[in-house]
Amino acid sequence: MEESIQALIDHTKTICGLDTYILKTSHIFHDVQDGYVFCSEWLPKETPVQEDKDSNPLGTAIIEINFHTNALKSIIFVEGKSFIEEGSLPGRDRDQLLDWIEEQTDMTYGRQFKLIKEDTNSLEFQASIDNMPVAPSGSIRVEFNEAGQLILFSVNGVFPEEAEMEWEPFSLTPEDTEPITKGLLTLVDVPMEKNMTWVPFYQIKPVFVTNDGANTISATAINEHPVYFEKDILLEWSGEASGSIEKHKIELGNSAELTEALENKQHPDQLPISKELEQACIKEITRVMQLEYPSGSGKWKITSIYRQHGCIIAIVHHAVNKSAVPAKVKVLLDDSGKAFNVINNKFLFQLIAHFEHAGQPKLTADEAFNKLQEHITTEPVYAFNRQTGKYHIHGKIDCPFVLNAVTGELLNKKDIL
Repeated sequence: MEESIQALIDHTKTICGLDTYILKTSHIFHDVQDGYVFCSEWLPKETPVQEDKDSNPLGTAIIEINFHTNALKSIIFVEGKSFIEEGSLPGRDRDQLLDWIEEQTDMTYGRQFKLIKEDTNSLEFQASIDNMPVAPSGSIRVEFNEAGQLILFSVNGVFPEEAEMEWEPFSLTPEDTEPITKGLLTLVDVPMEKNMTWVPFYQIKPVFVTNDGANTISATAINEHPVYFEKDILLEWSGEASGSIEKHKIELGNSAELTEALENKQHPDQLPISKELEQACIKEITRVMQLEYPSGSGKWKITSIYRQHGCIIAIVHHAVNKSAVPAKVKVLLDDSGKAFNVINNKFLFQLIAHFEHAGQPKLTADEAFNKLQEHITTEPVYAFNRQTGKYHIHGKIDCPFVLNAVTGELLNKKDIL
């Protein structure tokens, strides 16, 4: 076992040119998308003895590599200062940098990732297949300091391979998508902190449309956790609720033991949720909501069930909702479908309880759609299908703007929602 760790340490030192550094500490953790990751922290050799052993001094290198493939996941130099010898890591030269990224990640530029943003000291890449976007997606970011030294490198998210794709030509036309886009228009009330008001906005909800135009999938259902199920289950009950909830806290850490990594043991967050377990969870969620909100029968619905932090999580919303900040209840369950905690967002509503309404919408839905229509885009994207386990061509319908329903002002969605 010690040999395995030493091999990872030696590999990290070699690929990052850490001859001017000494190892401080290392550990293993599990990432749902990347599997087991080896993380090591390195101090510059000339660093004075630190009184606070938990702090990282200027120039400390924190490096993550995949435990099984040795692929580089991230490099961070504390406070943007590097003591790496010149030439050990790539500089700003793009060709040199791309060769280095391909070597360290075992991915090919132009086939699995593409450049989407570049300025003097940073570059950002996005996951793609032959330059076509994928969903869920991945990103690569590289940053340099003023001296031209690499001070940050990070790989996050999903980068599918060609074997995971179901190739087909994109065939959606405006005639296919136009009837769909109008149905995506929604009116939501948004709390605006600047004026302390609730403002109604029209928006186009982003969706993925199958290549035949027959089905739509929400962006959330595509991009969320690996084991994620979007739901629309109204919760109803009668009589008295039984039992209670034995509450206890959730462990948020993702650290892993060496034996787990060596066995490449499947993480609980990657385990499927069977139909039987799902039904047991729905029954338990109904009981929990009856205990917490006894007069709420027919007023709540389950909107999603997924795995995270080693447990099953269900999200429950108000059945009728027009708010961008909806009332939400999170029910945490174990693998037997037994609830062990309930979390709500009442605290958030207390912060905005004094907000006043800006007024009733003055624009009709048709007027709003006409104003937003020219900004709606349909982009071909290879989106992951949870049933087939493959990426299929879809049309992603989205709109970067929202419309103030009172004033008719067009605003960037990122600034509002």
